[in-house]
Formats: sequence, C-alpha cells, structure tokens
Amino acid sequence: MASNSVGSNTQEHWVKPTQDHVKINVAGAFNPVSRKAAVGVIAPNSHGMMIDGSAFQLKGLHTAESAEACAFKEGVRMAIENEWTQFVFEGDSATVVSKLDRKELDRSFTAAHLRSTISKLEDHPGFSFSFVRRACNRAAHG
Repeated sequence: MASNSVGSNTQEHWVKPTQDHVKINVAGAFNPVSRKAAVGVIAPNSHGMMIDGSAFQLKGLHTAESAEACAFKEGVRMAIENEWTQFVFEGDSATVVSKLDRKELDRSFTAAHLRSTISKLEDHPGFSFSFVRRACNRAAHG
C-alpha cells in the first residue's frame, strides 16, 4: 500500500531533492478571460538537472483548481512511466494538496479526479506530496 504524506514547505527558493529521490514540480494555469488552461511538470534529479518534463494546453472546460489537479495527474503519469521508486510531488495549490490527503469524503469533482490519480500510486510506496510557495515552483509555471 502506498504511503503518502502531505507537508508544507515555507522555503523561499527551490531546493534540490535528496540523492535517492526525484522531485516532480507540478503547476496548473488557468486564464479566466480566455477560459484556457494548461499544465506544466518538471522532474529534476538531485543534481538539479531536468530528467523529464511536460507542458500542454488542456482541452475542455476547466477551473484553476482542475488545472492544478490535472498537473498532479500528469506528474503521477510521469513517475510511473519512468519507473521512479522514490519521488516527491510539489505543487503550489494548497487546496489541491490538502485534497490529496483528505480522509473524509469530499464530493467535489476535483477530489474524485485526485482519488483516481492517487489510486495509480498504490503499487509505488515511495512518494509524498508537498505544498510549496509559488516562488519555489516557478520552473513548472514557466
């Protein structure tokens, strides 16, 4: 069974992952005027070198929260596809990160989407989720 933890990071700058981990920084973006949404995901190793990344525009109707949830989904896809065993997800949406750890029933669309994302990690015990300030997540937003 996967063991995840959700933490808060109050650092003002990005910190490299430890030697045995890959850090997966995720970001969703939503423009309320154009109603367009996009996802950015980067995965640097312990040397700060990017070993994978992804960015794309989302199709369909989205909100800022659903764009962030899609970013975490893309990060999970990336971790599983690359067969990484120890990885840390970092995102700057406190709402989405808290939904990842919520034990009580949350009937929101975003929570349902995240539950299906988390279920994909059940065979991957070495992961955690962390909220970081937007300043620490600039590369994923870029």
